[in-house]
This record gives sequence, C-alpha cells and structure tokens, in this order.
Amino acid sequence: MIYHNITPAKYFFPYDRIMSFNLWLGRKQLRQYTSCMDVCWADSSYNAEELLRCGVSKDKVKILPILFSEKESTIIPDPLTEEKLISVKSTKLLCIGRIAPNKKLEDAIKLYVYYKAFCDSDAVLYLVGGWDGLEKYYAKLKGFCADLGLNENQVVFAGRISEEEKESYLRNADVLLCMSEHEGFCVPLLEAMSRELPILAYAKAAVPETLGESKLLFNEKDYIIMAKALERLQKERQFRSEILEAQRKSLRRFDRAAVLNQFISLVNSLADKMQ
Repeated sequence: MIYHNITPAKYFFPYDRIMSFNLWLGRKQLRQYTSCMDVCWADSSYNAEELLRCGVSKDKVKILPILFSEKESTIIPDPLTEEKLISVKSTKLLCIGRIAPNKKLEDAIKLYVYYKAFCDSDAVLYLVGGWDGLEKYYAKLKGFCADLGLNENQVVFAGRISEEEKESYLRNADVLLCMSEHEGFCVPLLEAMSRELPILAYAKAAVPETLGESKLLFNEKDYIIMAKALERLQKERQFRSEILEAQRKSLRRFDRAAVLNQFISLVNSLADKMQ
C-alpha cells in the first residue's frame, strides 16, 4: 500500500453529506486493508504515524516522499494571467489548491483582512482552485467576504485553472498562504518553494514536515502576528532572503535523485524478503 491520507469526514459534513460518509467509510476500510498488507509506504511521517495507529506493525511501515523535480518548471505561464498579475502593484497573497473545508480558506480571508487593515490596504488575495461538489462551502466563503465588505477584486476566486495559469500565479504572487488543518503531504508547498515563492503556513498535520524549518510556520492562528510577519517579509529584503534560503534547504530533501534512490532501496528490501 502507498498511503497519502484520507481527509477526516468532519470537515465535509456541513457541506456534502455523501462525501463525508465516503470519507468516513474510507477510513474504516483503511483498517481492513492495512491488516492484509505486507508493506505500507507513506509519503510523510505524519501519514506513517496514522498507519501505525491503524495497527500496522512498525517494521512494515516505510516512508517514501513524493517524487518531485526541483528544476524550474518548463511550463510557459499563461500570458493573459501574467499580464493581469503584473499589473497589480500591491501585495499579492495566494492560496492554491482545491476550495475545500479542510483548507480553512476562511482563515486565509481573516488573515488577509488583518493584513489589509494594518499593512497594505491595496493587497489582493487570490483563492485558486475548483469547488466542484463543494458549492455550499464556496457560497459560505463568498458570503463571508460580503459580510466583511470585501469585493471580487479584493478576494479573487479564480476557480479551476490550467497548468499555464497556475504557473503564472506561482511566479507572480508575493506569498503563498497555507492555513490548512489537514494535509497528508501538501504538494503546493514544494511547487511554491521551487518557484522561490515565500510561504506562510499554519503548523498542522504534515505541513511542518514538508515545509521544514521556517520562521513563517505558526502554531497558532494569531492574525495580527501573522500579518506583521507578512509585512516584514515584504519590507525587509534580508528577512525575505533568509526565508527563501531556508525553503531551498528544505526542498533539497526532496531531490529527485535522492527519492529515486530511496525507492530503489525499498524495492530491493522488499525483494529480499520475498526470496
């Protein structure tokens, strides 16, 4: 088994009861499947710990990170999206991934409100990702923005986008925000690090492990402190350089050749057991 985690059902229950049930069922079935496995590979220690709690013996659980290329992407940014983002001279805050309740995008909006009030009144928050099947959560977020007096030019719901558009956002944003409360790995963190995009994140689930050592990992969602950290990131070149250097160091842990060597080692170990 290769395990990338299953989102807890509680996050989806208010918005999609069928999805919530399927997630609950998936976690129930996980215990049944793991009891039959000869080996379980998890792509983070956070996921590995979950397998251990399912009753898998420690000798059967191994960690194999997601295979990711550190090299700069060869995807050509979408020119229209590029032009639109370049024209915005104020701070561009980005959340990228599915518009899903475990991502806690309402908390990203709260942080944006504090940053806008105290640091940059012209800042823009981009929420990039689709919400298929989660229209109720999307409506909640839109209503939350309306209640706060935020218009569609201040909090932009970009929806589902192409890889070219995604590249434009990653290359032109000022900061990636991750307020998620459940991630089995969180690939967007690697994507941001590889584009030299600073990350401010809530230290929950697998996020601290994937992001590594960073001064912009927060154990509590104190929006004033987070907003001031964002302001410092924007105004202090040395601080920004330190954050980016820490991210480069973290990214090297997922070097493609190193992960391939880990994979080969695990396969050889498994083959030896089968002889």
